[in-house]
Amino acid sequence: MPKIETLLLLNKDQVEVLLSPEGVILAVREAFLLHYEQKGRLFPVVRERLGTEDIFGVKSGDVEELDLLGFKAAGFWPNNRNIGSEPHQATIMLIDPHTGRPKCVIDGNAVTTMRTGAAGALGLQALARPDSATMCVFGTGVQGQIQTRFALDVLPSLRM
Repeated sequence: MPKIETLLLLNKDQVEVLLSPEGVILAVREAFLLHYEQKGRLFPVVRERLGTEDIFGVKSGDVEELDLLGFKAAGFWPNNRNIGSEPHQATIMLIDPHTGRPKCVIDGNAVTTMRTGAAGALGLQALARPDSATMCVFGTGVQGQIQTRFALDVLPSLRM
């Protein structure tokens, strides 16, 4: 009798409910440490231009000791703005490293945004003066907003 496998699908709303700034900072910190300890591998990045302006890429890797294998397929579709959608799009897939079967498919936009904000927060915690009162953010888009949100969380001395 074949084993019945399940595939977990997480849409945008489900992902956003599961993400907390504190949890994402912890996960990104752990990822940085695993990379530093050379316990994780990053595979060669695929990045290709589609049509005239669109870009598609795949980033993948594994952490053998944690049984983690996966990839993020993502890209930039600037004309999405014309239809009221985000130009950056991402999908994450987690794969069973022993069987190659997909375990989970995740709408990756919120994960990507939060991960980038958490990485910035960790950089601020390591490099900024703890009593910093001002900061400069270039841009007002998604990344500018998330960097500001995380900065205010980790540097309470910042003035609004």
